[in-house]
Amino acid sequence: MAAGYRPVYAADWLHGLAPDIGVQGSPGDLAVVDDPAVPGRKAVLAAIRRSADFSHVANGTPRAELLLPAPVKFLAGHDYLIRWSTYLAPVHWALRYVPDASGAQAVTELYKDGANVFRALGVPNAYAADAGGYLKLGLYKAGWQKESSDVAAIRIYFGPVSVAQRGGAPASLP
Repeated sequence: MAAGYRPVYAADWLHGLAPDIGVQGSPGDLAVVDDPAVPGRKAVLAAIRRSADFSHVANGTPRAELLLPAPVKFLAGHDYLIRWSTYLAPVHWALRYVPDASGAQAVTELYKDGANVFRALGVPNAYAADAGGYLKLGLYKAGWQKESSDVAAIRIYFGPVSVAQRGGAPASLP
């Protein structure tokens, strides 16, 4: 964990999906499997098929998503560091997020394998008076069943995920 951040939540999937994790998708679209990159570790496989019936899923949009439970709620002005990995292709992601509807203290920085790939400072990145911002991981493919596509299925693996928080003023990643 980066200096100055305290752990808020972590999941390594070794014991499956915790019962307090929300699942949005068709049965079987999210599964805990052997990690494809690290022997002895577990990963979450999210997989959707274009031909599947998504009528029972929120707004009928193809998705396979995990909703991380409380205490993963993002409060305005707090500094968060979220880390996760994906495989196929293997990438280690980190997101630094300081929500602020006014933009005055807002920070959104995305890192791919340690390199900054997106940075927005001073740009509003939250809804006003929102104390319930949340985090989802997974697949979401709006319009997939209504538009032309040569893709029949999508799958991605998620490794361990962690969320940490630092109080006070925003600071950059070490």
